[in-house]
Amino acid sequence: MERNDDISTLNRSEKNESIDNLENSNTQVETDNNNDHDHTEETSNESNAKSDGSWYIVQAIFRSKLNVNKLIDKIFHNSNDEEIEDVYIPTVIERIWKKNAVQPTKVETCVMPGYIFIKSTSALNIHSVLTKADVNFRKITPIAETEIINMKQKFSEEQTNMQITNYKIGDLVRISQAPFNGLQGVIESIEYDKEQVKVSVSMFGRQTPVNLTFAQIDKVGR
Repeated sequence: MERNDDISTLNRSEKNESIDNLENSNTQVETDNNNDHDHTEETSNESNAKSDGSWYIVQAIFRSKLNVNKLIDKIFHNSNDEEIEDVYIPTVIERIWKKNAVQPTKVETCVMPGYIFIKSTSALNIHSVLTKADVNFRKITPIAETEIINMKQKFSEEQTNMQITNYKIGDLVRISQAPFNGLQGVIESIEYDKEQVKVSVSMFGRQTPVNLTFAQIDKVGR
């Protein structure tokens, strides 16, 4: 009888110990879950803290023939990482023949003179940075990032086409290959699919149309 009481007491003790262990285990799981939740919130907060800014279009006052890289460096020099995230000025590279030049000169030209596209957390930051950089501007307006993406793609494609053609109707060009090597004329028509142009050249006192390929001509600076 005493032995049964001892066994009963032992069983109750083991049962209580098992319950305590289970409760401690549940408490530990709950604590771990809370820690995971806290870690998730911290990660989320860090992600929000690193969120991208917005794009703005700035109506600036500068000529088309400006040093774009110098201007962009000037803007970044007068800002910090939190103020300005990116600067975009659409440009294309043209090959221009100067008078008496041996080879064409590469000229970087602004496609949209007077406009700078800046990515920042606020228009106030842009205003502050441009003022410190001594850049004259009139207006700062928000613009959708999709428009910037489309614009970059458009001008990238145009640059690729210009590397092939680099010409438009009315351009003054110099013929670079025989039999008309050295003669100059004006482009009258362009066949992009055939990569050919018709150039009006002065020969024997009259204008004569000459069919040429893109590789046979170079643009002349006026």
